Amino acid sequence: TAGLMFSWDISEVVRRIAQERPRLVFVCNPNNPTGVYLSREDIEPMAESAAACGALLVIDEAYLSFVADPWDAMSLPSIDNVVLLRSMTKDYALTGLRLGYAIASEEVIANLEAFQPDWSVNGLAQAAGLAALADTAYLPRAREAVEQSKEYLSDRLDRLSITVHPSAANFMLVNVINATAWHDNLMRLGLFVRDCTSFGLPEFIRIGIRSMADCQRLLEGMETVSFQTTIMPTSHQD
Repeated sequence: TAGLMFSWDISEVVRRIAQERPRLVFVCNPNNPTGVYLSREDIEPMAESAAACGALLVIDEAYLSFVADPWDAMSLPSIDNVVLLRSMTKDYALTGLRLGYAIASEEVIANLEAFQPDWSVNGLAQAAGLAALADTAYLPRAREAVEQSKEYLSDRLDRLSITVHPSAANFMLVNVINATAWHDNLMRLGLFVRDCTSFGLPEFIRIGIRSMADCQRLLEGMETVSFQTTIMPTSHQD
């Protein structure tokens, strides 16, 4: 919940898996949009509970490359029932090419391949992916730049008395009270943030971490909007 910094009640998750006995358990780690990153000690009981009822545990690690000190989910003892999802689109900014991969047991991969269309990864995406992998210096450089910009942005937003929730990913969740109003006003300034109302978080926007110059421009816009936006939430029609 937001009041607990979006923390997970791991014992409750494990209990619900055992009780509901699902065929599949899906965990986004780091989470989108909160940026919360679950530790091995958090995930391992989920994997064991899923294995006990014959369920697959799918861990979406699309934002893992931006975590400062990640742990290796492939070392989980119940790895046979675990599927890891990774995204080169996120890692290498290959927006629009939709390039990613799954890591799983041979049995799971064989089942996935049975339903995989021949054209699931186009030639342009493959070429871009190979070129990205050849640039071994890119990811460490990008991670360092993201961390610098995130620290700077968080500090400046704190000075504006805007609450920023800790994030392990390349984005941050920001409490602005009225997400839709902030989103719309920033968009009029040519600045785009994610209104998190559709996540059930109408008080929050998600900000993607970009270059220092982009962060400075966003902060200028947010300073402008802070004087324009009412703190009263807008009403929404279902």
